[in-house]
Amino acid sequence: MNKIMLLVGLIFILFPSQSQILINEIMTDNKLCIMDSDGDYPDWIELYNDSNLNVNLNNYSLSDDIENLTKWRFPDITINNESTLLIFASGKDVITDSEIHTNFKLSSSGEFLYLSNASGFVIDSINPIHLGEDDSYGRLPDGATYLTHL
Repeated sequence: MNKIMLLVGLIFILFPSQSQILINEIMTDNKLCIMDSDGDYPDWIELYNDSNLNVNLNNYSLSDDIENLTKWRFPDITINNESTLLIFASGKDVITDSEIHTNFKLSSSGEFLYLSNASGFVIDSINPIHLGEDDSYGRLPDGATYLTHL
């Protein structure tokens, strides 16, 4: 079974799919930047679809724990081509028509963040970085190769 998983992983690396979902930007100490519908200012994660296809994120996952890559799974939601999607990392674990909240928060002192596809493969990650109040870290322009303080 492990050999099959390795072969599938190599196929994804050697022959990448048309769609590419990226962690585009994060804010880990949101004080006044983006308010949620409860009037809170939770941490947030922005994803970017860097392809010409719409991608359904059903069963994709976000996690801050390498031992539990499926810590929070996406619902049946689509991110349009060349568009962004905002996810609050609030710990509220709530999904409404207008907002998505994970079941975990981000640490402003820095921690890993992983994005896995529906097959369970990590497709993007961010290394720990310390961010100050209302500082964000991301790709500029959207989908760029390198991340920077914004």
